[in-house]
Amino acid sequence: MPLATRAGVLSAATRRQSRHQTAPAHAPDDIFDLPPPPPHQHPPQQQQQQQSLQPSTKPKRAQSNLKPKNPRQTELGPFCDGFKYEYECASARWQRSACRLRVAREPFAAGGMRCCFHAEELVDDHGGVVESVAKVFAEPVTAHSIFDECLTQAVAEMHAQAFNRRCAQRGVAQSVAFLPCAVVVLPGGDAPFELATMEPFLPGEYRKHSDNKGGVATSDETAVAFSHFTFINSDQLMVVCDIQGVGDFYTDPQIHTWDGEGFGMGNLGAEGIRRYLHSHVHNELIGRLGLPRLQGGSGGAAAADGLLMRAMMESEEMSHHLARGGLEASLDVEHV
Repeated sequence: MPLATRAGVLSAATRRQSRHQTAPAHAPDDIFDLPPPPPHQHPPQQQQQQQSLQPSTKPKRAQSNLKPKNPRQTELGPFCDGFKYEYECASARWQRSACRLRVAREPFAAGGMRCCFHAEELVDDHGGVVESVAKVFAEPVTAHSIFDECLTQAVAEMHAQAFNRRCAQRGVAQSVAFLPCAVVVLPGGDAPFELATMEPFLPGEYRKHSDNKGGVATSDETAVAFSHFTFINSDQLMVVCDIQGVGDFYTDPQIHTWDGEGFGMGNLGAEGIRRYLHSHVHNELIGRLGLPRLQGGSGGAAAADGLLMRAMMESEEMSHHLARGGLEASLDVEHV
């Protein structure tokens, strides 16, 4: 049994799901056996036969050394029909709905792992669209890895809401938010990929405050305080890191858990938490929020080892609870 940080494990005694929710919710099985997309009013030549969706995906034009450019200058392809999956933390369920969007033929930016495509999602019958970004792994990965990326962002947003409540209670003006993220499936062949994550396009100056290996790139107090809060809010069982975005709107976070379970390839497990504690520096905002100090620097490794032992003990206790008939959150997909 993984550590008690696994998402959706509910203790009947404590009911602490909102603090400990992490990620057993892999890709829903039905993405590999999708019905045809719903018909829309478009020319018959744009209608495509459904292709068999494979459990891995790769963009047709993955360019890791791509020079970033204005996404609005990339040419968009035709609208295509597909499906969108959104994760709901409260119910620990994926919700599926039909969608229609068009995607640029070429990415406008690329990082170490993913390419970014400009996209537009049709949201009403009057031509209204939401400008979006589709993110596609440059190398083949499992569908579960793609769903884990989206779930990570949803869980990070859950902690962001709790952080904002803490700020309001303490009379602190700061607030943060993570962009809503969805997994889109486009089986028709009109897009340069079949499976990707998608979120609203975020204009402005993009800044990376930290990474998932203990690196700190800025002295932004809010970013540091938020990661600190997630560690405390989860009873020191996990930490949200790799904080980046525009202003206080964040995207692409990573989450470390003691057992390294869930949350995709960026979850470095106990070693990731050790690195976070080693580089962590207490700041004034953390104090204003009334959060306890963390033992950083060289002493952080010893503290991390002690926390790991406690997590292992909690894991054994939770295993006994589940063996006696404890509840686990539903992983069913709700069609909307």
